[in-house]
Amino acid sequence: MVSSAIFLLGIAIYLSIQRGWPVFIFAVIGAVLCVYAEGFLHHDSQMAFAAIFLVIGGFYVQAGTLELNFRIWLSVISMSLFAFFAQYDWIIFYRLDDYKYDKHMKNRSILLTKLSIIFLILYFLIAYI
Repeated sequence: MVSSAIFLLGIAIYLSIQRGWPVFIFAVIGAVLCVYAEGFLHHDSQMAFAAIFLVIGGFYVQAGTLELNFRIWLSVISMSLFAFFAQYDWIIFYRLDDYKYDKHMKNRSILLTKLSIIFLILYFLIAYI
């Protein structure tokens, strides 16, 4: 874990030097949310919120600025929401045995998957329009 943390921190610092300080902020927020999800709070949606910040940070790394046009912001938002719902669904699906395969949680997982696909399709539609 320590070697992974050092390696990922090195990448975040390098990208911060190349693209600016917001990269580091997005990386730290995403990492803190993931750590809290895995050990401290262990809530299903926590890693999904981390996914949003990591996607926005990824777009920032590509663009080098947060001053993006409207179409790119729509892409960022749709991809972020796809990441959120897909991650949330994956965690619920992964933990179905923790919920004793509750029918309500299984249906919730299926609905989240379908909802995430809508945002993925929207992302591709924005890219090709």
